[in-house]
Amino acid sequence: MPTRAELRPFALVAALHFVLTLAFVARVPLGHAPDETSHLDYVRHLVERRALPVLGAEGVTYEAHQPPLYYVLCLPAFVAAQSFGLDGEIVACRLVSALLGLLNLAFIWLGAREVFRDDRMRPLLAAAFCAVLPMNLYVNAACGNDVLAGLLASATLWWLLRGCGVGFDERSAVITGALAGAAVWAKMNALFLAPLGALTLFVWSQRERLGTPRAVRLGGLVVLTALVIAAPWLLRNSYTYGDPLALRAFKQFFNNPSPSDMMTAFGLSPVQYVGKVAVLTACTFFGLFGEVNSAIVRMKLFDDTPPAVYALLLILVGFFIVPSAKVLRFRPRLRQPVELRWWLLAVSCFLICLTFVQFNLSYFQAQARYLHMALGSIAIAWAAGSRAGSFEMRGRTREGAEFVRIGDIGRVIILLLVVIALLDLTLWQPILLPGGKVVTRSLL
Repeated sequence: MPTRAELRPFALVAALHFVLTLAFVARVPLGHAPDETSHLDYVRHLVERRALPVLGAEGVTYEAHQPPLYYVLCLPAFVAAQSFGLDGEIVACRLVSALLGLLNLAFIWLGAREVFRDDRMRPLLAAAFCAVLPMNLYVNAACGNDVLAGLLASATLWWLLRGCGVGFDERSAVITGALAGAAVWAKMNALFLAPLGALTLFVWSQRERLGTPRAVRLGGLVVLTALVIAAPWLLRNSYTYGDPLALRAFKQFFNNPSPSDMMTAFGLSPVQYVGKVAVLTACTFFGLFGEVNSAIVRMKLFDDTPPAVYALLLILVGFFIVPSAKVLRFRPRLRQPVELRWWLLAVSCFLICLTFVQFNLSYFQAQARYLHMALGSIAIAWAAGSRAGSFEMRGRTREGAEFVRIGDIGRVIILLLVVIALLDLTLWQPILLPGGKVVTRSLL
């Protein structure tokens, strides 16, 4: 369990994150967050029709295929805010997201504590990175199911990281499967968590020389539990759409341009197109120039992008990549518990990035929010490579005062992210595009 000396500095980080999230809730024009009005329509459908929406039905938007857990959690706040009109409904759902985002931050910190058991600085550094990262702030301040999927992914990751140290048994296998199954009810992209959990328990059992039959039993329990929990939703999709993942129905009603459409429209080669996707994804990760549509306009992505944009992006990516790359010094092998944790982080991040690439092979969706479920893995890897430095946060123990140091590189990138977040709240306010279904004002 975390000590008071650990909880106090984390509480300060969490408070900073929550204040920034509330500022984004108030400043981002209502309905302007990605797909926000479609997510809100899902909640409204549950309230007014007391039934799940069906993709393709009259008056139903393209988010109707999403699992319902996030929208059910929003129901009490939505109903309570109906007397305040559309503004109140959006803000109520945003506040639910803000609370879920706070829980996500806690699980990321707990997961980092399992990785850095003898280091109080780096878990705090990982939490601080997530607390001020504009991509995370935008997700946590919007009405949408990304935040709940990220929360359940972080909770599952923490539980697996914990088990790598204290061990797994049948009970922990069932809990792993339950978390993975619950995540499917938040977003279908979370399907990877069940096989990831099963693989982790199998490898751990083999490393502990518990025998193949027990390794298979533990891994099988994870998959079986996840399937039992997720089965009602998968069966509902099979009955409604003829597809447990509802992919065919989604492709039919999701009208975003494909890569070939974008290359034809702007005269781009495949290499140039991939470069544009990479640049925009990096910009939306760090929050440069605001949210995705505003960033496209401000950085002139499909025109002559000013060299200063690339220079600024290169600096940010450098401060992020250099510490993250230092993780390679661990040279992971499966024989050591701490190194099994690094394999777990790497595989989970890889699988989420794979879904991002697959989605962008079908549609132009260069938005870092699709990597939100990998936020814990990314933050932990980055914190691992940050050097010790002079920036300190003080905590007290019974033995006296202690200092929690945040590294030089960590200090620089976190301060830069705070500056960018403040710019997003002031100078880089979202550009309201004509024809969009948004409420064209913010609360402040």
